[in-house]
This record gives sequence, structure tokens and C-alpha cells, in this order.
Amino acid sequence: MGIHPEFIRKMRSALPAEVLSVTGEELQASARDFWSQQSLPGALVRPTRIEHVIQTMRCASAYGVPVIPRAAGTNICEGFHSSPDALILDMRQFKRIKQIDAEGLWAVVEPGVINGALQAQVRPHGLFFPPDPASAQISTIGGNIATNAGGPQCLKYGVTTHHVQELTAVLADGSVAHLKASATGPDLRGLLIGSEGTLAVITEAVVDLAPLPEITHTVLAIFDRAETATHAVSAIIRAGITPTALEFFDHRAARLFESVRPSGYPLDAEALLLIDVAGNGAEVEAERAQIEKLLRGEARELRLARSPQERSLLWQGRIFGAQALLTTGRAFYIADTTVPRQRIHDMLYAAQEIARTHQLDLMTTGHAGDGNIHPVFQYDRHDPRQVETVRKACDELVLAALELGGTLTGEHGIGAEKRKHMHLRFTQAELAAQRALKDAFDPDQILNPGILLPEPVVAEPPLPILRQRLRDCVAACRSGEDASSARAYAYDPPGAQKQGGASMQINADNLTCTASAHVQLPLLQARLAEQGLHADLTVATHHEQTLSQLLQDDTARPGVLGHLLALKATLPDGASVRFGSENVKDVAGYDMKHLFIGSGDHFGRVEEITLQVAPLPHE
Repeated sequence: MGIHPEFIRKMRSALPAEVLSVTGEELQASARDFWSQQSLPGALVRPTRIEHVIQTMRCASAYGVPVIPRAAGTNICEGFHSSPDALILDMRQFKRIKQIDAEGLWAVVEPGVINGALQAQVRPHGLFFPPDPASAQISTIGGNIATNAGGPQCLKYGVTTHHVQELTAVLADGSVAHLKASATGPDLRGLLIGSEGTLAVITEAVVDLAPLPEITHTVLAIFDRAETATHAVSAIIRAGITPTALEFFDHRAARLFESVRPSGYPLDAEALLLIDVAGNGAEVEAERAQIEKLLRGEARELRLARSPQERSLLWQGRIFGAQALLTTGRAFYIADTTVPRQRIHDMLYAAQEIARTHQLDLMTTGHAGDGNIHPVFQYDRHDPRQVETVRKACDELVLAALELGGTLTGEHGIGAEKRKHMHLRFTQAELAAQRALKDAFDPDQILNPGILLPEPVVAEPPLPILRQRLRDCVAACRSGEDASSARAYAYDPPGAQKQGGASMQINADNLTCTASAHVQLPLLQARLAEQGLHADLTVATHHEQTLSQLLQDDTARPGVLGHLLALKATLPDGASVRFGSENVKDVAGYDMKHLFIGSGDHFGRVEEITLQVAPLPHE
């Protein structure tokens, strides 16, 4: 089975000859990603202009041809599946940095721009783009947006969604949407980020830049026990210090890294922490001294790197970890588990027990500051029994993370790999709501099929009211209207009385707070202050504003987008759902909480909100 010849003829008439390929080595190269060579696609489109993308999507929609957007292919979650009846839309030629505004701290980029290339272009301006996945030198901005990528620095600066202000996207029918974080109505921009190419094709993004810190110091902390290292992570965060990076790796990882990129890591320590502190001179000296005080007596040894050369040496082993794995000649699987910070050691122990049970070689790295742990299994790809064993071990890792209050994936994405686990993470109503979003954006299911959402089951509720409202909202985008014009989004005025108790749960170790949506902001801040914490939100316009009203306040929108982790809501069809989690990094499924920002009760009444909080600043 392949693509219908009539479709190919239509595409030939719509696109320049050099943009469309149906035979040759180009097809084979387009079907290769980080992990494997896949089946050849029926056609390959390499657009250089948005008009090429528009024509491709119009033709594909008319003929029902699946379209698989891709760029560098560095994903490690089986982010696309090529097939003879599908077209691959290779966005790597969309690689222009169109504008850099050094004063305004933003840049306009196309999705094929390599993350590292953007960093190199803005560095002479004294700026950087905060998202820094380990694949930064080979992954694209489009791929970072598709997976809501994180990296070591996201502990301090946040993940990709916190640094994308605007998106231009071509929808499944070829219409064009311009989405802004600052727009009124639901945050459709936030819904596209992390959607893994299943809702639209990103063609341009306006991203935030940040000033380079004046100085950065690195501390290497060496521990004889992994448990002590994980407790040190919590101690640093509890002390009100937010390092730029707080990385963990065990002794097996250290030995591998040293064999490829010698960095001076000791080979007999059970665990190591790499800690970056950045800012102005006084800030860095103070935070570094505080970290050294906290770790003295806990760590076996502390090493300090001040100069860029010293820092580069300490970091190079960790940075080139993936390349080190490749040198072994063995297959490897990098798991992506995120748990609340205080459960990091429990996750490490669970991974060790799983590896021991299945007799697998295990090393562990991770972004410990935000609970994102990467157990790595090494195995023989030519041994079917080992391949199957690794699959079982990975399934058990997922279950262990969920049991510890974690999530399916912190930064790699769901892809095809973890689709089967989505029913463990979400209820049938939550999956049905996400499917309604997919159907509204892509009613013919042609964008990146087989990715992210599992196959539907009879038990999923139909949610007809939500479905219609989502269709109306996306239709407004297709017609070029602001999303808010699909309906006048009403919400309770400030000071409106709510029923029920003001329940609140503060997790000081994880720096999160979950509260009833009708809790007023002064009460929230007062309760947090009792534990030395605060919610770093835009100052409310109205003193008695509640959390639910905060979601609808345009003046508070930046703070909400930066700190909202999860919410619980009752959908208009009556189903209760919860989207997001207490995990600082959680990219499982569509980021549905953005649907409830600026939309009143139109898509559901918010009942409970989880926020990321921070220690009160030192005087």
C-alpha cells in the first residue's frame, strides 16, 4: 500500500520540484531517527517557505494522507512512525534566525534552527536561550517545542513553554494560526507546545532570551552513599537556593564518562552532584558558600571550579554522556522518570531493584533538582531475550514512578513508546478530553498518527459539550480571530463568594502547593509564609481575588503561565478531570491546563489548583 498517484500529481503541481521527493536516498534518510531506520515514506516534502507547508497540508487533508512532521530526529521516545502511505514533512530547511531583539530580549526563529546555533548567535549580545536539553547541539527549536524540552538549566529558568511567547502554525487543513501567550482567552499556544507534532505544524516562534549571568561557579560534590546525595538535593532547595543546574550521576555513569571524556570524577564514589550557581559576583559567592556549608560533613569531598576552563572540564564528562554510551557498542535505553523531589532516592532504589531482578546493567543520571531521573539500561540488541527483558523493565519503571507520585515522562515525551501507559496516568474522561482536543485540531487524524494518544476504548465518555466548544474555539483560530472571540468567557467577579472550605496542602520539600480554587490569594500567601515560602505571582488587582479568578486575570497571566503545575476541574459534561501534576516537569499528554486559563468556566469549572512555589527571598 502506498500514496495514491493522484495525490502525487497534485503535489507536483503545487510545489517546486526540489521540494518534493518520491524516490531516492532522500526518502531513506528522512525515515531515520536517533534510534532506528524506519519504513520508507511514500513521499518527502522539504519546505523552505510557509506556502509549501500550507499547500502540503491542504493536499494531504483533501486526500486523507498522513503527514509526519520532523526535524533533526533526535527524539528518543519513537516520536514518529514512517510508512509507505504517509508523507514526511522535513522542516530542517526552515532554519533562519529571522530577528534578534537584544533590548527586548526576544528572537524570531524558524523550527529548523538548531538550539546550539541560536545560542551561538545570541551570545555576542550577552544573551542566551534558557532551554538547554542535552541534545542542544543537534536538536532543533521545533523539536524542543514539540516535546516541551527541559534540560539541566530548567531548574532555575523553566522549560520550553516558559520561553515561547508566540507561535505561527499551519493546521491540518492548511489554515494558519498565530497564537500568543499574551492573548485573551484560552492559551492555545501552550496547548501546541509539547503536542509532539499531532496538532499542527510549527513554522515560526518568538522566543524569550535572557541575559547571560555575570559569573557561574560549579561545585562537584562527591558522596559515598547515593541516599546522602539525594538528601543533599532537598537540603539545597529547602535552603532557598535555586542553582542553575543540579545534576546527579552514579558511580557506573562516572566510570563510563571518565573512560571517554576524563573529567577527574572519582571511580570509587557511589554518587556525584554537579551544581551550578550563577548571577552577579556577590550572589554567586553567597550561594556557593551556603551550598558548601550545607554539604560539608555530608559529601566526602567538594571541588570548586570558577573559571570557564575549570567548569568545562568538570562538566564535559556529563555533557558527552550520550556519546560515551555510543562508544560501548551496546544498545541502551534512556528512561525518563520524574518524581517529587523527596522521592528521588525511592526512584533510584526502585530502578536498582528492577535491574537486579532482570539482571540488567544499569547506570543512572538525572536532573535531580526537579526530580527528573534517567535510569539507563544497557543490553545486547541482537539477543531477543534481552530486548524483551528491557521492555519489561521499562514498563516496571513506569509503574514505580507512578506509585511514587511521579509521571510517565518529564522531558522526552510520550511518542509511540509510552502510548500504552497513558491509561495508567489518565482516567477515561481525561483521555477523552485530550482526544476531543486532537479531533478539534485534526478531525481527519492525519498529523503524526500513532503518536501520544492511545487507541480509544468504549469506556471513554463522549463529552459532546466539550467537543463542540473545542471545535468552535479552533474554528475561530482558523478564521484568524482571537480565540476569545469564540465566546465571551465569563467568570466570577472579584470578591464573589465561594462555597466550601479553604483546603490547602503545602509540600515544602517539593516546593508545591495545592489549594481549592476559591482560596483567596492573601490566605494562600500567609499560609505559605508560615513555612518560609511564597507564590511568585503577579500582584493581584483585587485584594480578595481567588485562585480561580487569578486564572482569568490578564494582568496575572504571566505569573500563572510560569507557575501553574496542575488543576482539577469539572467539565461542562459533568466529568471530573485533573491535568498536570505536582511534578515540576511533566510532559505526559497534551498540556490541557492551558485550556482553562482565560476561558472562565467555558471548558469546565476549576475546583483545585497546584502551583510551583519558592522560598521567601533572604533579606
